[in-house]
Amino acid sequence: MVEDVFTRHGRIDILVNNAGIGVYGKSEGVPAEEWEGAVSVMLSGVFFTSQAVGRVMISRGRGSIVNIASIGGMGGWPLRAAYNAAKAGVINLTEVLAAEPDNPRARLAAELLASEAHRGTNARARAFVAQGGGCRATFFNYRRRLAGGGS
Repeated sequence: MVEDVFTRHGRIDILVNNAGIGVYGKSEGVPAEEWEGAVSVMLSGVFFTSQAVGRVMISRGRGSIVNIASIGGMGGWPLRAAYNAAKAGVINLTEVLAAEPDNPRARLAAELLASEAHRGTNARARAFVAQGGGCRATFFNYRRRLAGGGS
């Protein structure tokens, strides 16, 4: 997929990873196949897609990766073990990608997290955004860039 896009367009400027699968139920009853499927899509998919596209971006010396996470990744919601664990993984993975040398700019675009912080309804979300979203960028910065404003 990455090679096809690069061949057709000659560059990849941005990657947006946005995936979610609802696996609901008590943790002790979640079948292994459902857990593995959810984590595969929501976390492993983000990692391996970022890895493939990141190689192209690093070779060009530019590009942005935006990972859509969730406020669910910052705490426990009942009956959503796989979803919350995978989204917590996306948040931490994004921080790792942003901290590694020579990586394209990794941005954490956690829309629910940012909107909760903006409304002031979640102290952890407000603190996370106040710290720069862990990656020194938030959904609002990304949205501003798309609208033609600065970062």
